[in-house]
Amino acid sequence: MTSAPKAPLSERLAEGLSQARGDAIILLTARARVLAADGLERLAGLAMAPGVGLVGPRLVDSSGKVVAAGLVGSGQDNQLEPAFAGLASHRPGVQYLARTTRECTALPAVCLAASREALQRLAHDLTGADDPTALGIILSERAIHGGLAVLVCGQCDVVIERPLRVPTASLAARNAPDPWYHPALSSGPRQFLPACRSPGLRSGEPVRLAAVTHNLDQEGAQTVLADLLCGMQEARLAAPFVISGRDGPLRGRLEAAGMRVEVVSAPSRRASRTALADYRLRLAAVLREGGARAVFANTLECHAAIGAAQDLGVGAIWWQHEGGAWQRYLGRLRGTVRASIIGAFQQAIRVVTVAEASRRGWGDLGLRDNLAVIRHAVPPAWIEANVTRWSAASARAAARAELGLTPDDCCILLMGSVSARKAQADVLAAFGAMAESASTRLRLIVAGAFVDKAYQRKIAALIDRLAPCLAERVSLRGAVTDPGRYFAAADVFLCCSRQESAPRAMVEAMAFGLPIVTTPVDGIPELVQPGVNALFYNPGDTRELARILVELCSSRDERERLGRGARERFAVLNDHAGMIERFGALVREAAWRSRIGRAPAADGR
Repeated sequence: MTSAPKAPLSERLAEGLSQARGDAIILLTARARVLAADGLERLAGLAMAPGVGLVGPRLVDSSGKVVAAGLVGSGQDNQLEPAFAGLASHRPGVQYLARTTRECTALPAVCLAASREALQRLAHDLTGADDPTALGIILSERAIHGGLAVLVCGQCDVVIERPLRVPTASLAARNAPDPWYHPALSSGPRQFLPACRSPGLRSGEPVRLAAVTHNLDQEGAQTVLADLLCGMQEARLAAPFVISGRDGPLRGRLEAAGMRVEVVSAPSRRASRTALADYRLRLAAVLREGGARAVFANTLECHAAIGAAQDLGVGAIWWQHEGGAWQRYLGRLRGTVRASIIGAFQQAIRVVTVAEASRRGWGDLGLRDNLAVIRHAVPPAWIEANVTRWSAASARAAARAELGLTPDDCCILLMGSVSARKAQADVLAAFGAMAESASTRLRLIVAGAFVDKAYQRKIAALIDRLAPCLAERVSLRGAVTDPGRYFAAADVFLCCSRQESAPRAMVEAMAFGLPIVTTPVDGIPELVQPGVNALFYNPGDTRELARILVELCSSRDERERLGRGARERFAVLNDHAGMIERFGALVREAAWRSRIGRAPAADGR
């Protein structure tokens, strides 16, 4: 690469402490900007008070909205999340808590103040804490365990440019619930307000669960659904059956696991009121026939399933995988469908997103405090069948040979459905921007089904425009049944998406230890860390993408460094057992709601 990577954050902190002078020390990351002239003085003054360990400011973005006023452990599992995120900085928040100086459970290390004595006690053995938020959490935990206060100063604002990434681990995993956030309070947009909660079903019998999906293709959302259903079935949390709008290859896997699969054709995204009502009635009939005690709808396309469950008095969980903002998504739909989706947000027991960015983007529709974040994970069986199977050097060599790669090739892999949203055309434009000599080692493999005929024609036209020496280095593989072979053969995983909540393929690539090149859109910064296991480029900046790919493919050391970071990040992110447990609790809550709901009418209404 053209420049050496920065020293780890923990090393830079240790070096700074050894050189700093004075009784009060302030840590401030690059490109963070203190707004008030006396802001640092306020932080330092509080830090020197007796019994105080750490003091941090409110973090705000350039638009004047709060990014974090400290971190709180909210929700039933005490998941760490930024306090008052999205609130206009001039607003006081609930009970003026967004503008007061108060104790909190943790602070990001974007900006921290402490006395020299306190920091020397806390900043030892910080190996691996190389993200500002993770570092701040470790220092905060040590301060609290040492009897020192952790304060957020409501009168000091610091502007940050990059999104704040909060680790997925919860306080509950550390056996340390947040002492400053009551468990009866809510999470997300309704922080510091009473939560809406119901007890779960107490019976030990698996819940008869109807899972509704728009198709059974081997795409990310459907594959994760199959993993979840099999996991809940194995844990005896649910006895699932599946209803799909369209048949597909996942049917075989579900039926092999003992699940009944029924295809109920679904109307289009621009369905009329009559077509939508007819589909809802047909769904309700299948739910009643299958004896569903709870309904699980997969992706926003299955909004009608929430309505059908409501018709039957059955509790429903809605798993939303879509990224972006609700205005953009709903703006493309017919009024009838928009109304059904907005209504379903109020009818579902829980709307589960896979990224905090998605919960923020769709939070305006969660008027019943029913949005939650559960990150998807890959099961141990997938790791065994893929990562373990292809881990040996000989297996990787065989995979590369089968895909036509030479030992000198640097293989860039794009895995997932091919569409305008995923913007695979960007890498073809990047290829065209490369000097011929720089691209001779690069090989591009696009593995995924085309879901848009017009975009398929665009991709074909872009390949035709490439120089012959480049065009022959591009391979379109279509839908693949053995993704492990492609991950094993690849050297770099690339994501060009313009909108992406939390792509399953990216998590799988990290399991294989692949360095990631990606756009930092939606929930992606919650999955990967720039400079640790990923390199970011702005969507559509094909020249920057070309530069990154050429430099990364020319440096094996840099690929190996980012690959090690990818495996470490995967180990932190991938909690399949926790995902099954949390969804199981929600399904039992939905079944409990069904138990006390009204009896289904004869006509399903």
